[in-house]
Amino acid sequence: MQFVGYARSMLAPDQRTEYAALFTGHCAEIRDFQVNDEITAIHWWDLIEALPGHLQPMDAYLAELTR
Repeated sequence: MQFVGYARSMLAPDQRTEYAALFTGHCAEIRDFQVNDEITAIHWWDLIEALPGHLQPMDAYLAELTR
């Protein structure tokens, strides 16, 4: 993984500032995803094709920043 920067956002309704570290990387081997207590699904995304289900605008914005 390679660190590509920080993203700053303001969260409503209290206008709280949050920071997220952004990373990019490449996989040599793709393994099946294992559901756990934190994450129930994951998708590989090329930032071009539509993803199934609902995508939070903030998630799409952060993914775009990693280009």
